[in-house]
Amino acid sequence: DDAGVAAGEALAKMKCAACHAIGIAGTSTLAKATPLRDFAIATADEKHSEALDAALAKRHGQLVKLTPEDLRLLVVYLGHLKNQNGLPRK
Repeated sequence: DDAGVAAGEALAKMKCAACHAIGIAGTSTLAKATPLRDFAIATADEKHSEALDAALAKRHGQLVKLTPEDLRLLVVYLGHLKNQNGLPRK
């Protein structure tokens, strides 16, 4: 839904944009940070929120703390990015 996408985008801006490109275009500020649109291809499905949480913990450790609702919103936003790139959701 549009509200979930907007909330997920706002969360991405707040928690991810310092290092990652968060839109459908652009480069990440930190060269080794994967753009969220590329990450979306592999993870954008509601059932993947646990996998996303595990990946964040592994790559970011204590840097990024997200609530279950934050994870849900990020997955919604990743699904939006995936759709914007012309890739169907699973």
